[in-house]
Amino acid sequence: EEGSQCIDYEATENTIMIDCDYASFGDVIRTVDYQSLLEKLEEDGEYLLKANLRVADGVTFEMTSSNGDNLQYLKIAGANGIIVYGKILIDGVKITSWDASTDDVIQQDRIGSVSRGYIQFDASEGTQIINSEFAYLGYDELGRRGFDLFGEGASRFGYGPSHDMEIRDSKFHHMWRAFYSTGAYNITIDGNEYHHNLNYAVDPHSKSHDINITNNWVHHNPIGIICSVNCNNIPIEGNRVEDNMDAGIFFSRNMSDSVARNNQIYNATSGIIVSESSNNQIYDNTIE
Repeated sequence: EEGSQCIDYEATENTIMIDCDYASFGDVIRTVDYQSLLEKLEEDGEYLLKANLRVADGVTFEMTSSNGDNLQYLKIAGANGIIVYGKILIDGVKITSWDASTDDVIQQDRIGSVSRGYIQFDASEGTQIINSEFAYLGYDELGRRGFDLFGEGASRFGYGPSHDMEIRDSKFHHMWRAFYSTGAYNITIDGNEYHHNLNYAVDPHSKSHDINITNNWVHHNPIGIICSVNCNNIPIEGNRVEDNMDAGIFFSRNMSDSVARNNQIYNATSGIIVSESSNNQIYDNTIE
């Protein structure tokens, strides 16, 4: 099945479910025709999502500004989320939280206690994020931390980690966590900007491996780039890492077989920290 024939709404979970080989955001617009779930706003290309959006395993779902849907900006109302088990392509789209009563994004507090929109990947495979923007998403809740690769051992469905993902030329800011993964692998994080995120900027975690973190501009976060708890084969290369409060780059708790090279690090309390981690290479970085 393709397109709108396999888009359904589950009222008890307030979730738009996409379960077909291929669908686009345009199919959702054409299928979900009541304002209570998806509202077209007055500004051209802007939509307000008032439900969860779930992409089932095996589905390819496109959210792009260029395939005739004219999706420019998706605002996620309340604490709803985009939950991806399959594959998603997001190209040229801005996604934020939204509070309809204040007509503004939802700000977060210091401890992440304010529920707001999120993006969750659960055993997702083959996702591409290109030329997009993610902001004011996530809070301190498993799977809902912002841009959250919610993986191995954590999934309530018992699925494995997400893998084979590309994140390129995109912006992530004012997130609770702008990239967080458990067990993820074969991920490319290249040419993005991460700034003013609250808890973590780029944080592959807990057995994540084979993640290339290259050519990013990472600034004004508590920690710039960190991998912690049994990470391996993480190349961190060619990044501009500046004005991060606690650390620029952090090899933490049994991170191994990884490299930090050709990074420019400015204005961090610690430029590069190595903690309880061995068999790594750190060279040709500029720390000022």
